Amino acid sequence: MPRANTNRKRSSRAAPEPRRSAVEILVDIEKNQFTLDQALDRFYDRHENLPHRDQRLLHALVFGVLRWQGQLDWILGQFSRTPLKKMDSPVRAILRMGLFQVRCMDRIPASAAVNTAVNLAKKMGPPWTVKFVNAVLRKTVREHDQIPFPDPQLNPVESLAVQHAFPAWMVARWLERWGLPQTDAHCRAHNAIPPLSIRVNTLKTDLPRLKKDLAGEVAGIAPGRFLSDHLNISTPRTALPELNSFQQGGFQVQDEAAHLVALVADPQPGQRVLDACAGLGGKTGALAQLMDNEGTILAVDRSQYKLDGLTNEMQRLGVTSVATRTLDLNSPAPLADQGPYDRVLLDAPCSGLGVIRRNPDSKWYKLPNDIPYHGAGQKRLLRRLAPLVAAGGFLIYAVCSTEPEENEEVVRSFLAQAGNFRIARTHARLPPAALPLVDGQGFFRTRPALHGVDGFFAAKLQRMG
Repeated sequence: MPRANTNRKRSSRAAPEPRRSAVEILVDIEKNQFTLDQALDRFYDRHENLPHRDQRLLHALVFGVLRWQGQLDWILGQFSRTPLKKMDSPVRAILRMGLFQVRCMDRIPASAAVNTAVNLAKKMGPPWTVKFVNAVLRKTVREHDQIPFPDPQLNPVESLAVQHAFPAWMVARWLERWGLPQTDAHCRAHNAIPPLSIRVNTLKTDLPRLKKDLAGEVAGIAPGRFLSDHLNISTPRTALPELNSFQQGGFQVQDEAAHLVALVADPQPGQRVLDACAGLGGKTGALAQLMDNEGTILAVDRSQYKLDGLTNEMQRLGVTSVATRTLDLNSPAPLADQGPYDRVLLDAPCSGLGVIRRNPDSKWYKLPNDIPYHGAGQKRLLRRLAPLVAAGGFLIYAVCSTEPEENEEVVRSFLAQAGNFRIARTHARLPPAALPLVDGQGFFRTRPALHGVDGFFAAKLQRMG
C-alpha cells in the first residue's frame, strides 16, 4: 500500500492508464532497483488522481507479476528465441504482464491481454518490438498450458521453484530444513494474497464502534485469528487513507504477527521504552496503545523520512507519548546519553523472508549471503543495545524472518557473550490462542502456512543485573 498522506492536493491532470502505469512501475523496480513500496510511492507522488478502480487494477497487475515472475519467465523462455535477460526492461515487463493476465486474471480475455500488450509495445518500445511481443504472446497463449513443468522426482528444487515462482536457492534451503510437504505449503502461503489486517486503536475507539464505522466503508470484516482487537477487512470502497475511520485514527494497518510481537514486549503504563529501528511506527503505535499512552517511548531510526512518517502516524492515532530521534545504531556508543529503559524493542533489519507475501518483489533481489550478513548485524545491534536495558528490564529481539541464522542462532550467540541476560519464558500479555506460538525454549515464531499470519520470530530477554 502506498504511504498515507491525506494532505496532498488532487491534481487536475488526466489519470494515467493503469496497464501502462504498471509497466512503468515494474521497470522502475527492475531498472532502478527500487523496492515495490518505493516505486509505488514515486508513482503516487506524480499521480494522485488515479481512480480507486484503476488503483485496484494497477496493484493487481504489479503485485501479481512480481509474485509470479519466476514462473512467467520460465514459460516465456519456452517460446522466445531471445533470452529474457537480453530484452529491454519495458519489453520484459510487457510480456510478463500479458502472460500474467492470461494465466491468473479470469475476467480478462486472452485476446484483450495480447492486444493491450501490443498497444503498450507500440507506445513504449522501438518499432521492431511490436511484432515480437505479438508473436511471442500469441504463441504462448495457445500453448502455455501444454508445457510440462520440471519433474519433481528428477529435480524437486527446480520443480518447486518454477511451480511456485521462487528462487531456487530459497527452495533448496527450505527443502533441506522442512522437507517437501512443508516447503510446498510455505511457498503456497507466500503466494496467497494476504489479508488487509488492522489493529483497533483503543486510544480513540473500541471494537464495536470501529466495526460500525467500517460497515459502510469496506465490503467485508472478519475477526483476527489470535487477537480480539484485530480485524481483517476486504475491498475498501475507496483508497484506505480516504476512509473516514482511517482519518479519524480508528485503526492502524498491521499484520497480526507484528501486533503479537508488541504483546511479547508487554510494556506497562508509565514505563520508559526504546523502540529501536522504529521505521514508520507500526509497532510504536501498538506499544503506546498497550501503555495507555502513559510513559515515554523513544522511537529511533536512521531514516528521517521514516520518522517523519511515524510522527504523522502518531498524530493520527492520538499518541502523545512518543519522541523521535534520528540515529544510526551502528554508530559508536549509540544513545550513550539515554537509558536505562524498562523495555528495549529491537525490530532488527533482516532478510524479510517471513513477509514475502506482502513484498513479492523482495524474493527476486535477495541473495543467499544476505542472511548471514543480516545475522552479523543483528548480533552487533543486540550487543550495543544491551547496556541500555534497566536491571530486571527486557530486551525484545524481533525479525520478520523464518531463517535460523537470524532467529535462535542470533539469540544464543548474544546470550553466550552477554552473560547477564536470560530468555523470559512467561508471556502474560499473549491471549491463550497465541500461547502455542511460544516454544519450549521461549522463542516466539509464526509462519504463514501454519498460522495464517506473517512470518516473525521474537525472543524476550531479561537483564538479570
